[in-house]
Amino acid sequence: MTMPHPDLVAVLAGLLCVLVVASAIGYVLERRLSPDGSHAVIENLNHRIRAWWVMIVLMGLALIGGKAGVTLLFAFCSFAAFREFITLTTTHRADHWALAVPIARTHSTIAALFVTQNAYPREALTEAILRFIEEDLATSGK
Repeated sequence: MTMPHPDLVAVLAGLLCVLVVASAIGYVLERRLSPDGSHAVIENLNHRIRAWWVMIVLMGLALIGGKAGVTLLFAFCSFAAFREFITLTTTHRADHWALAVPIARTHSTIAALFVTQNAYPREALTEAILRFIEEDLATSGK
């Protein structure tokens, strides 16, 4: 495995320092002003700091995992954004799985549980995306 770029290490170290300081400030504020959890602003601040910890850890793991890790993180974020988009559009709740997962024709038992009257052929697109990722990862290792 190759060493990460020194600028990347500096940025990650800087983010780590900022998050440690923010966590300490949030802890002190919570202990002094909201020991019983009644101060909504401080609770919101601490939830946001924890969310940033999760984001930084996921991004760090993706960067450690190299190109495959970044690709998987991007795929997960894309899926989450797609689900959010579907939630905001005028689709029925029953359509969420049908739009997100290409199982309608390949797994009839599972499709009967999640998919209702939606036979859109997503298999070809999903297969093309996966083949592209596979080929790209294979050629990047050379």
